[in-house]
This record gives sequence, C-alpha cells and structure tokens, in this order.
Amino acid sequence: MDEEDYDEGWQTDLNKTENEKMTPWRYQDMFTLDGIPVWGNVASYSGGGYVAELGTKPGEALKMIQYLRDTRWLDRSSRALFVEFNLYNPNTNLFSIVTLGLEFPASGGVIPFPVVQTLRLYNYVGSRAIFRIFLDLTFVAFTLYFIVVEGRKMRQQKQQYFKGFWNILELFNLVGSVLVCAMYGVHYVFSRHTIAKFRDNKGTFGILRHDKY
Repeated sequence: MDEEDYDEGWQTDLNKTENEKMTPWRYQDMFTLDGIPVWGNVASYSGGGYVAELGTKPGEALKMIQYLRDTRWLDRSSRALFVEFNLYNPNTNLFSIVTLGLEFPASGGVIPFPVVQTLRLYNYVGSRAIFRIFLDLTFVAFTLYFIVVEGRKMRQQKQQYFKGFWNILELFNLVGSVLVCAMYGVHYVFSRHTIAKFRDNKGTFGILRHDKY
C-alpha cells in the first residue's frame, strides 16, 4: 500500500508548503483518522489512506468531486474508494454509520460492498431516562452485592466451593455480569469522547465505528 505524500495529480515533486495541509494528496494513517481496519471482498485495508472532505453543503461536495475528477484523483493505481458519512434520526435516537465501498481489483471491474451499522450514543434522553438510569444502577448494585456474597462463600468453603454445580453456575453468571458492566462502561466513555469531539469540531467528519464495538 502506498503511504507517500504527493502534489496535485500524484506528482512526486512534493511541495512542502502544500504538504502541511490535509489535502487529498497527503497520506493519513489509521491513528490520525481514528480509523480501524476494513475487510473488503478482495483485500483488507489498514484504516489509513488519502482523504477528501466533501463538506456539509451540496455545493461544497460537488466542487470537491469536480476537483478530484479534473485532477484524476482516482486512476489505474487506485484499489479502493470509501464514501463514509453518518446519519442521525432524532425520532428514534439512533445513529447510522454508512460506508459505501468500491474495490478496483487488478483484473479490472468494480466490486461494491455497502456497510450500514446502527448504534445509540445518547442513552439517557427522553421521558424514560430516569427509569433507565435506575435500572442500570440497580443492575450494578446487585452485581456488587453478589460479588460480596460469593466472595464470602469462597472464603468459608474454600476448595469445596468449586465442587458444587450451583456454585460454578453462579460464578459464571457473576463473571458475565461483571463483563457486561465493564463493556457498558467502556462504551459510555467512548460515546462521551465521540460526542465531545463532534461538539468541538463542528462541520468535520467523525468516525463512529469505535462506539459500535
């Protein structure tokens, strides 16, 4: 995969002043873009690449697309194109991550692969917010309670504890509950981080895939 920086039209005589800008001719790695690897039908892709921002208005998008077309941003060396955008439906409080992928195999042709993922970032909104907070806190409280109960039983029974079928079953349930709490906590932290980035960088594209997982 090519990771070099170029001038307009994929010219190798790089203009250092122009290279300081985030142009469609400058390579950006996965960490700069907050991306993750993508598996297509033909190959896998690192999450980095050459990015062209289409803006938030139709006129801006058409102007950028025409510029890319005039300067032959896509050429015979291109192997994949990803069009990414996010949608939000306030009625259902759901975000959709849309990735429209086009792969260009060396043998010729185009192989499309669209991906749509849906998630919820705002968990505590609307008339049911208080009720949901109560349920979440109740689940955490019961999990902590049973951790204490099972811990005492382990100290009292020692090795005999692990010979009881119901004790083992209860232990598996408890481990599952702890994992659920941990995963929810990680998701909550990522969600708050993403929302903060959106608010601080209005008008720019933000990747939500991390929150999906």
